Amino acid sequence: MSELLCKLINSSFVGKPLKYQHEDDWQLCYDTAIEQQVLAMTFPAMSALSKEQRPNFTLWSKWMAYAQNIAVQSQHKREVVRKIGGWLAGEGLSTMIIKGLSLAVLY
Repeated sequence: MSELLCKLINSSFVGKPLKYQHEDDWQLCYDTAIEQQVLAMTFPAMSALSKEQRPNFTLWSKWMAYAQNIAVQSQHKREVVRKIGGWLAGEGLSTMIIKGLSLAVLY
């Protein structure tokens, strides 16, 4: 995994600004983040960088659109799970989610 992506993930988890030296591997970072299903999670940390430190506008826009799409999909999944859980509860059945909703895209 790219060092830049590891720094972005760390920044996202700890909530501190990314300590970043200029690197040219934004495309590799983007591609790896998509593959590992962490692109949306890293968007806030990447966006907090100055414009000079961010990837080019085209890649940044693509990253933003992907992150927004994931947010919309996640909200839809939460609503579906709530609705199905309500139906099952109405029939006297209890439910428990044992896999995260974010893993759903892998199945």
